[in-house]
Amino acid sequence: MAENTVTDGLVDHFQRVCKMLGEAVEGFTDEAWLSSEEGSLPPARIGYHILGGSERYTWPGTTDEFTSKRRIGLDWEKAPLTDLPGRAETVEDFHTMEARCIQWLREHGDAGLTGKAPTWPWTGKRVLGQALYLLRHLQHHAGELNKELRRRDLPAVEWE
Repeated sequence: MAENTVTDGLVDHFQRVCKMLGEAVEGFTDEAWLSSEEGSLPPARIGYHILGGSERYTWPGTTDEFTSKRRIGLDWEKAPLTDLPGRAETVEDFHTMEARCIQWLREHGDAGLTGKAPTWPWTGKRVLGQALYLLRHLQHHAGELNKELRRRDLPAVEWE
């Protein structure tokens, strides 16, 4: 069996950021989850965007297949806030997202990470670039949720 040193490192960091994301969502009140101030997005929109991005960057097929078969189908920017998942559902969806990311990484393994990224060219030329792009995307939004927690005088999550 091939050693998967790089994959194991990526899995570890995906698990860390997913833990932070779940804790951030749990830190909001139900009211704060759906509210925002001028110039900021409601945390519910950020959470849904995270789920959609994760689904996109771990999608195994073509862009057309993704558009027609994706699970996260609402427009995260325009959907009514009441149509977006609540906090508890988002936390559950983050667990599913984490499992999907880990499965996707393990399916590629170290050897597969150097393969051509087939679907999303802006993420890089290789699967590793796509994985790092998604990790950066998740970490960016973990920081965004943390900022919203602090702005509302709610406890921020600890860095993992």
